Amino acid sequence: MSAAFVAKYLGAGAAYLVLWLVAPNVALLFFLLFSAWHFGEGDMQQFAPRQPSAIKHLLWGALVLGAIILGHAPEANLLLNNMGVFQISMDPQLLQWLPIGLLLSAAGWGFAERRPAMVLSALMLALCIKLPLITSFGLYFIGQHSLNTWGHLKKGFQADSLLLFRKALPFTAGAFTILLFSLAALNAGWFEAFNGHAVTVFFVFISCISFPHVIAMHGFYRARSGASV
Repeated sequence: MSAAFVAKYLGAGAAYLVLWLVAPNVALLFFLLFSAWHFGEGDMQQFAPRQPSAIKHLLWGALVLGAIILGHAPEANLLLNNMGVFQISMDPQLLQWLPIGLLLSAAGWGFAERRPAMVLSALMLALCIKLPLITSFGLYFIGQHSLNTWGHLKKGFQADSLLLFRKALPFTAGAFTILLFSLAALNAGWFEAFNGHAVTVFFVFISCISFPHVIAMHGFYRARSGASV
C-alpha cells in the first residue's frame, strides 16, 4: 500500500471536514447521498441480484437509510438541530407509515429477485424501528454491512482478519488524528454552528472517515468484478 494512496485517503477525509465547516447543509446532503450509494453497493455485492447496476445500488441504499432515519425522525431531528442544518419536516402520520412502506418495498424487491437475504434484511430493519436510532443503525451497520464488507475484503485480498487489521493501521491512525483535530476545533469554537455538542462533532467525524472509504471500496468492487457498475 503506497504512501501516496494513504495520503490521498486521509486528505479526502480532511477536505470533507472543511466542507462541513463552510457549507454544512451541502455536506449533509452529500453524506446522505454517498452513504445510500455505499450501503447499496456493499449489500448488493452480498445479495448478488440479477443484472446489478448503479441504480439498484442507490435505490437499495436509499430504502435502507430512509427507513432507519425516517423511522427515528424525532431522534434524527434532535441531532440535525444540533448540527444547525435542515430537519425532517413531514406529517406525523406519514412519518409513522413511510418507513414501513420503504421496508415493504425492500422486502418485495427481495421476493422479486428471489433473494431471501434481501427479505430478511428488510424484516430485521422493521424490527429495529422500535429501538433507539443509534441501536437500530448499529445493528444494520455492524451486523450486516460491515460484516459483509470485511468478508469481501478478506476474499478479495486473500488475507485473514489479522493481516487486514495490520494493513488498516495507517488509516486507523489517520482517523484518530482527524478525530482529535475535530475535538480541538470544537474547543476552539470552530464548530460554533454545531452548538458545541461533542456528539454532533463525532457524527461529522464519522462522515469524514466514511467519504474516502466509500471511494476506496467502490474502486475495490470495480477491480474485483471488472465492471463499471
